[in-house]
Amino acid sequence: MRITRGSRSSPTLFPIFSLVVPFLLAGWGGGWQQDDPIANPARWESALAKFEEEDRAMMSLALSESHTNQPPATATSHRPIVFVGSSSIRLWNLRTWFPHHRPLNRGFGGSHLSDVAHYVDRLVLKHRPDVVVVYAGENDIAAGRSPEGVAASYRAFISKLRAELPECRVVFIGLKPSLKRWDQIESMRRTNNLIREVIAADPLQSFLDVEPAMLDEKGRPRPALFRSDGLHLSEEGYRVWTEMVAPKLGPPPFKTTEQ
Repeated sequence: MRITRGSRSSPTLFPIFSLVVPFLLAGWGGGWQQDDPIANPARWESALAKFEEEDRAMMSLALSESHTNQPPATATSHRPIVFVGSSSIRLWNLRTWFPHHRPLNRGFGGSHLSDVAHYVDRLVLKHRPDVVVVYAGENDIAAGRSPEGVAASYRAFISKLRAELPECRVVFIGLKPSLKRWDQIESMRRTNNLIREVIAADPLQSFLDVEPAMLDEKGRPRPALFRSDGLHLSEEGYRVWTEMVAPKLGPPPFKTTEQ
């Protein structure tokens, strides 16, 4: 319907317009720009709910063990090392690769670094870890986010973490090269450099540059490190990562008695 000056229909459009425009400008979680989109973190509510169900089960088990004749555990051994991020974390069999630590897997496949920053309280802070290992940001770039935007999400993550856990150590695994996303490698490298600058200012943060170990003599991604999709890591890929991450975790709090 054509709206002319003085039409009775035009006033009804203004309230709707006034509501829609601020919503678009605010974006999902703030900071949205047309050329640097932030995905809606609410899409992960079901994944977060499953994590919280696991947390309740672990708490119930801990309370049960406290009423048995189990030897008392130290406070440190009860604090997990939280691994958080996207599918590269989710698919990592942490208990197999780090048997003498207490790793907690909080990876959710397809997630962005902006999602990790948004949910840091529910993913990380509630567990009060001494060490956090992060791998995220690759999906942000693949979705069209700028390296500067991804680095801003990392700063937001660190800001929230430091407000609650000022002594927590952070190990950030640099965005990896892959066969599938090789055309985006320059954006990945730019992102890594920006995040490395943030990390350099804090002695409690470490940046792990996995790229050199994942390239062959021709400077291309090593196929053996990836699954058939050319994106996710194979067992050999996780072996490479584990060898780099393990020294950053500190001495293991306990040794298992399993043979």
